[in-house]
Amino acid sequence: MRNSLLLLCTAGLVSGLSLMPAARAQRIVDVTPSVNAQAASADALVSGLFDSSGGSVDVSTVRILLDGQDVTANSSITQNFFSYRPAQPLSPGQHRVQVEYSNIQGQRRVASWSFATAAPQPELAINSVTHNAVEPLADEATLLATINGTPGAQASVLLIEDGSMVREIQAQEVSPGVYVASYGSLSGNRESIAVGQLRRGEQTIYAAAAQPVVVSTSAVSTDATAAEPDQAAADTPVETAVSSLKPEFTSHSSGEQIASRGFTLTGRTRPSATVEIEVNASTPLVGGFLNVGATQLVDETVIADMNGEFSIRVPAPLVVSSGTQYEVEAVARLDNEVSAVTQLMLEQQ
Repeated sequence: MRNSLLLLCTAGLVSGLSLMPAARAQRIVDVTPSVNAQAASADALVSGLFDSSGGSVDVSTVRILLDGQDVTANSSITQNFFSYRPAQPLSPGQHRVQVEYSNIQGQRRVASWSFATAAPQPELAINSVTHNAVEPLADEATLLATINGTPGAQASVLLIEDGSMVREIQAQEVSPGVYVASYGSLSGNRESIAVGQLRRGEQTIYAAAAQPVVVSTSAVSTDATAAEPDQAAADTPVETAVSSLKPEFTSHSSGEQIASRGFTLTGRTRPSATVEIEVNASTPLVGGFLNVGATQLVDETVIADMNGEFSIRVPAPLVVSSGTQYEVEAVARLDNEVSAVTQLMLEQQ
């Protein structure tokens, strides 16, 4: 159905209450934004078509007002069409357009309509893509991939092998801007590129993880296997311990030295907890008299797997030498609970 506005007109008189006998209908059609639109773009084109069935438009008489301001001089106007593009994005809320004109017979017309603009949405951005398969996963182990980016988008993770997409895994937004995808059926010896994808409206963006997804048939599964209880054990009540939410690093201890350029942190918390990890590095120079200011290497959120395990790759800083200090902080969240901060201090060998 075409958006249209009904104009009631006479030879010099417009009235919505009483009509002269000579009154007849006239329309402006296909208006944009549409009549009573509720989420128009802040930079939307204001436009419409003149229905000339009541006579051709006298272009010199056309006057266009937006929110009471005359914008005719900045509009494009022909006998069939008019348009106006705001110089600045419109503020969120209600706006009103009024179009006044006469046809070549001198009959004056007035049409108006309203629409609402929504608050502008931030541009899509992906800050990081991480996963738990930097160290090889075993056959059928669960792949967990995390995208950190703009909140409120649709997200998925694409697995690319030999230049072709082999699988798209839908991701869920577990907290604002944090999307998690899981997949438990990867098998065989394989190496894939994990590409994060965010979509909103007509915009789609991509970013690849820094490390490949590696699956190996020789890797040992970390999935817990429940043993069959014997009858005596079955008769004995078993208390299930609730693991601590506070993150515990299992790969490193404070004071340890790092021998490689870059390293992987692994740890554990409660299953499915969100772990916020920040890593900063500082490097002393000239015998310790000068110090390169703290460089943030990691500021990301990962999700613990069903066993409560998590991992993240820490890249090497641009300036690295013996004595470079790494300060690690981690906080876990689950439901409405927030853990205490876990701190870890490491040093480059």
